[in-house]
Amino acid sequence: MGELVHCNDSSLAFFEEARAAVAKAASVDEVKDIRDRAEALRAYTRQASQSLEMQNQCADIKLRAERRLGELLAASVHHQGGRPPHKRSPGATVSTTLDELGVSKSQSSRWQRIALIPTQRFEDAIGEIKEAGEELTTAGLLRAAARRHALDVMGSSESYEWGTPAKYVEAARSTMSGIDLDPATSEPFNEVVGAARILTVKDDGLRHPWKAARVFCNPPYGRRVGDHGGSNQDLWSAHALEQFRCGNAEQIILVLTAATHSSWFERLWSLPLCFSDHRVRFVSPDGVGVQPPPVGTVFVYLGSRLPEFISSFAEFGRIVVPEATLGVSISNTTCAPQADG
Repeated sequence: MGELVHCNDSSLAFFEEARAAVAKAASVDEVKDIRDRAEALRAYTRQASQSLEMQNQCADIKLRAERRLGELLAASVHHQGGRPPHKRSPGATVSTTLDELGVSKSQSSRWQRIALIPTQRFEDAIGEIKEAGEELTTAGLLRAAARRHALDVMGSSESYEWGTPAKYVEAARSTMSGIDLDPATSEPFNEVVGAARILTVKDDGLRHPWKAARVFCNPPYGRRVGDHGGSNQDLWSAHALEQFRCGNAEQIILVLTAATHSSWFERLWSLPLCFSDHRVRFVSPDGVGVQPPPVGTVFVYLGSRLPEFISSFAEFGRIVVPEATLGVSISNTTCAPQADG
């Protein structure tokens, strides 16, 4: 794959060549050599105070090599300790031990965990870390992949089938003195929310104005597909702000992921926020609490009843209130024409 020590910021082709070399490598020793040289170069670029982008290019190769190592180790390593048996049946896969390969048990375990990450999730996790301007590390990759897995699970039904526990709904109801509309729900979950009107997945709450005094919205996770695709958290939070600004809704409470590193979260910092001090255990269609995601939850308030919001949500975590909240600083304008929901 060439000498890693000769790469520089303009050597995109070199890194593409290195990725291809990792993918084609068929032996543990070969991939381990690529991994070790990529790590040595990453350490050198860091010590030399080169750009984070350059460091992450090296780390990218290292992580791809570790993923390939995990695949090869899972297929070839004899895990029972000691040496493999001398007699093998015809056609049996030749195995070896970690000691013979110069690989520790912790490395083997960690690399095989990386190998179990689906390809698209692996690529998305690397992209997320780079986009956030963070250092790309093995531990960071595993955390990002786990976070994406949890969100994929919660959004995989392509419906609104993940309900908000009753205590948070009651806090929203107390804040707004009622709930007139839930634009992202289903009939079963509205038994908890108790909204006077709902929009389901078939209605598509993003295509309708939220003409209601008091709106409660726990939007779907994952990504929206189609012509207007993108992050659901991004799309729904943007739509909610538009509906409030143009006067369709007088009050809105959103339940969102506390993804402060994401670009879409920037639009929320001008609003009163309650960051949960615990992981919220959302509810499945059968009423059972599902495994909470490895990310926090933020409750967002748009409206004029700020004291009530603080009083109702203070028990759930830390409340952040900007000096000029949206409900005070932004006047209503005219909405773009939409079909009436």
